[in-house]
Amino acid sequence: MRRAARVSAWMLAAIVVVPLVLAALVVAIANTDGGRRGLERALAKASGGRVVMEGLAGRFPDRLRVARIEMRDRDGTWAEASDLVLDWSPSRLLRLQAQVARFELGRLALHRPPVSEEKPAAPRGKGSTRLPVRVEIDSLHIAALELAPPIAGAASTVEVRARAHLVSASQFDLALGVDRVDAPGRYRLEGSARASRFALQLDLSEPAGGLLAGLAGLPDLGAV
Repeated sequence: MRRAARVSAWMLAAIVVVPLVLAALVVAIANTDGGRRGLERALAKASGGRVVMEGLAGRFPDRLRVARIEMRDRDGTWAEASDLVLDWSPSRLLRLQAQVARFELGRLALHRPPVSEEKPAAPRGKGSTRLPVRVEIDSLHIAALELAPPIAGAASTVEVRARAHLVSASQFDLALGVDRVDAPGRYRLEGSARASRFALQLDLSEPAGGLLAGLAGLPDLGAV
């Protein structure tokens, strides 16, 4: 009996310790230049070349910095991002929380919508709108979001700031601010929901033929 108990104890220790050691090794390797380049290659391979990342730096996995990210589909590049900063708390995922303290992009260029390569999903029945994890983004900032004509009707560049705390479609708190960089235009949205209470505030201003007109496909829309 005692021998069996010792064997069980060793097995339990191995089940707990081995994954921790492997995780520590992955973190240690990912915080070396060779490990970072390896992660870049692994991401490109795992995505079939659809996601290309260059210049991974910072501290893995909670303080990430990336010089450049390129999104591709079968027709080529549809989006590019540069100067990414991500400060978050991976350990919070164990408590079903996606906690992001800071997410920044120096530039995000959307050239066109991506080409869909998936079959339409079968219709789902009514179910819960609750998210699988609680999402908390304390600060999101995109210094230059570049929207090409296929996206916004005409080339447009905006600066984006946002924060969000999302639990479900009936429980959230968010704020979004968008400012045109290349032309007049200012857009503010704040919203919250708690059980049966819902609040939404929208404040915007743009001249005739502005960003909203392009996004809505209404070139003759006047000043808003």
